[in-house]
Amino acid sequence: SEFQFTGLTGTYLEENDDLSMSSMNTKAIRQIQELKMKLRVQENTKLELLNQCMKLDHKVERDDSKSARVRIYKSENARLREQSAHMEKDFMNEMNKIVVRMAAMEREHNSKLQERDEKLKQLEEDLANLKCSSKFENVSLEENADAVPQNRTILFRA
Repeated sequence: SEFQFTGLTGTYLEENDDLSMSSMNTKAIRQIQELKMKLRVQENTKLELLNQCMKLDHKVERDDSKSARVRIYKSENARLREQSAHMEKDFMNEMNKIVVRMAAMEREHNSKLQERDEKLKQLEEDLANLKCSSKFENVSLEENADAVPQNRTILFRA
């Protein structure tokens, strides 16, 4: 948009050049300011993105550490469950041994009781037989009182 007039001095052209240089400088300054503003916005965005990245890195590290702890806890839990199962098996085996031993002791005890009961029954039968024979002896002893000592009849009477 330059106007050239013939026959005039070059003052208008120079002023127009100054104006266009001035408007170009204004546009350039405006563009520079806009670019500076964009640069600041981009730098702020970059810093915000870096902060978010750092936060995410820390979160990933914490999650990784939590995951590592979870893996450790799971392996520890598995080891403890295995140990508990082994202890439970050992306990059950010991209980089984004790039950078997108690059953054997009970059979032995019952056998001894049965033997004693049989012996007691036999002794009671023998005692009954002795009482019967004692009555028979007492009758015959009274007839032959001189032949049997006195304390023998006392033993049978008791």
